[in-house]
This record gives sequence, C-alpha cells and structure tokens, in this order.
Amino acid sequence: MQNSTLFNFKNMLLLFAMACMGTSLSAQTVIFEERFDENKGEGGNDGKWAAISATVAPVGLEDWVLASANGASECIRSGSGSKQGIITTPALKNLTGNAVLTFRAGAWEGDQTSLLLEITGGGTLDQSSVTIERSNFTNFTVNITDGTPDTQITFKGKQASKSRFFLDDVVITQNTETGIENNLADQNLTITAVAGGLEISSDTDTTLTICRINGQLIRQTAITTGKTTIALPQGIYLVNRTKVVVY
Repeated sequence: MQNSTLFNFKNMLLLFAMACMGTSLSAQTVIFEERFDENKGEGGNDGKWAAISATVAPVGLEDWVLASANGASECIRSGSGSKQGIITTPALKNLTGNAVLTFRAGAWEGDQTSLLLEITGGGTLDQSSVTIERSNFTNFTVNITDGTPDTQITFKGKQASKSRFFLDDVVITQNTETGIENNLADQNLTITAVAGGLEISSDTDTTLTICRINGQLIRQTAITTGKTTIALPQGIYLVNRTKVVVY
C-alpha cells in the first residue's frame, strides 16, 4: 500500500472512531458479577468432570433460581443423568440498555455440549445457545440489547438427561458515558479534551502519562498545581489510563 493511501486510510479510521465516540468518554462498568467462589464442592475448577456423587447445596445464591444445581469447586454444577439443569440470575437491577455478558462453562464428561441461553424481563441476546466443551471450561461473550432492571439471564441444559454443565464467572458490563470532561477525583485531576490538545486541572503536583490507544507511551510529564495545556495531534489517547479524543 502506498504511503499516501495508508495515511488517508488511517485518517478515515480515526474520523470514523471519533464519529462513533462523539465527544464523550466511555468506561466499562461492571453491573453484575458472580464468581461462585464460596462454593467448595467437587467438579469444574478442581479438574473433576465426572464420577461426582456428592450433592452440596449452592452457597451465596439466595436470589438465583436454581433447578437441579449443586455447589462445585468454586463454580456451580447443574443437571443430572435424568434431570435438566437450569440456572437463572437475579433481576439485573443496574441494567439499562445494551451490555455484555461473559461467563465460563463446561460440559460433564460424556454429556451433550449444547448450552441454551434465555433472557426474560426485557431485552434480547445475540446468541440463544453456545457449544461447550466436555471436561473443560470455555470463555463466552454474549451481547445484551435493550436490557432493563427486570432482565434475567437463564443458562439451561438442552435436554432432560445427560446435559449436565458447570458454570463460572458470570459478569455483565456496560459502557458508561462520562462526557468529554473527565473528572478523575481519585487523582485530583480534571482532563478536558479540546481542539489541538488537552487542558489539565490538578489540585496537586502530579505525573501525567499519555499513551496511544494501543498502549505505546508518548510522554510522561510532571505537572504542577493549577491548569496545564498540552498540545497533541488529533487522535485517541489514554491519559492516566482514561480514554480521551483530541479533535
């Protein structure tokens, strides 16, 4: 690719990103998280995927809806040789709009490998099922659209028999728009992106680290109490780990 073409292509990508982001800063906010670490039964994280006869009541899941579920090794085991496993989250009270669901799941050794996903209380999922591996955890990512505080997510074995599964690390995150001015209270900093650079207001003497969006360090500079202006070309930067668009 010629240099001029590459330059124009990069500019187009930058303008597209800026158009999508507008003049706002966004951060990933965890609105729901369950790691199941209180559960100390057998299976899953201890490497056992079959021949588990002990039944252990799940711990710390009073707001969940569980059918044929047992506490396993810092995870949950659901289903049996003759009963369908069903695990449903509590209502996601902090959810409004779009979000991302991540979780880990694995199948009982020798059982079928289709795990059904359902949503109730508002919203849609971009996947209605995932294929899990036998005797191994796999990481999954599912997009939620138009969720509400009443939304619940259900993980369900495909059939009544031999669809046992293990579930772990259920996390839901959502983009939080914070506006072009980002007040980093814990650092006593206010960073404002303006045409041609940044305006920094600081309550104390501190160090400012500016990186490209890929993590490449551009500069690290000491700033004093008060206001400081830093000139930067247009682009997307990480300023003290906060994403900022300079236009």
